[in-house]
Amino acid sequence: MYDTDAIGILTFLSAFLKIEGYGDLAVGIFASIQAVSSLLLRVVSGKYAEKHLNRMIFLGLTLSIVALLTLSIDPLPPTIYMVAVISGVSSGLLIPSLQVLALYKSSEGNRGFLSGIYATGYDAGNIIGPMLFGFLAEVYGDYYTVFKVAPVILIPATLLLAIIPNVSKYMR
Repeated sequence: MYDTDAIGILTFLSAFLKIEGYGDLAVGIFASIQAVSSLLLRVVSGKYAEKHLNRMIFLGLTLSIVALLTLSIDPLPPTIYMVAVISGVSSGLLIPSLQVLALYKSSEGNRGFLSGIYATGYDAGNIIGPMLFGFLAEVYGDYYTVFKVAPVILIPATLLLAIIPNVSKYMR
């Protein structure tokens, strides 16, 4: 899980906002802001990731943590729209960078296979995340727990990147 979009949080944010009296428009605005923020960076971040892979992944994960922490503090509009911008920027940095990481030094014949594995990892997050967060919401009886646990999940990967100075050095 590396992002706050379809990996479970949006599902629970939507349900939470309905309980709080907000309509579907609030979630729609969140998703649109997040998508635009991500799209604006993806074109240039992939090229930059080839030279500065660790920095890009570390920055993307750090921004995801900031977005999720902010969401856990105030999961209501207008704060969620700021979360959407931060999350979108995070996604715009992470997705191309993780693709570079997955396909780094791969031969032309293996890129399709490796791309499939990369996509499978993303799909696994979409399968596991909502079930895990749904379990937490049910056990604790609220969505606040989901919002508070989500940033903690990203911390180990972010710390690992801080410890390993250059991931691409180990892939050569």
